Amino acid sequence: MQPFNYECTCNSAWVAAGHLHRQLDREVYQGALGMENTIAVKFRLERTLTTGVKVSMKQWLVNRRYFEEGRVINTWKIYSEGEGILRGMHSDETGWIVLRPTLDGFGTWTDAIVRQAPVLFGTIVASDWIDDELRQMLQDKVVEDGRALIGTVENLLLEDTLAILSD
Repeated sequence: MQPFNYECTCNSAWVAAGHLHRQLDREVYQGALGMENTIAVKFRLERTLTTGVKVSMKQWLVNRRYFEEGRVINTWKIYSEGEGILRGMHSDETGWIVLRPTLDGFGTWTDAIVRQAPVLFGTIVASDWIDDELRQMLQDKVVEDGRALIGTVENLLLEDTLAILSD
């Protein structure tokens, strides 16, 4: 539960949904008519594996926001494609966050689900350690994203609160 106003929390969550913390080779796709509730971004994720090898993955994110009676739903899909020694590996991530006002109106309930499916293309033969490294890299990314998104939402909400108090 977020101890902040529902509308402000929904707005801050939408700003955070663009994964502003992912800036490497970032490209934002804009301009489609009627897409004000859609975010589309491409970026690159780089890591150093436990073996010391540097690897990267290209990631494409599409995020969509839906308004329903008494709740807002942010859904996303991230497609990741390995580069270098990870070529031939990809991951499909799907998730959603549901935001609902508390009954007393002084907070916001948030529920989140993330499903991630790393896959090897049929033509690639990867050793178990590469497969394990890919899975760990993707799991670490989900944890990082969660922390960054929560931090962004909290910072935006605190800025809004401080702006109201200073008026």
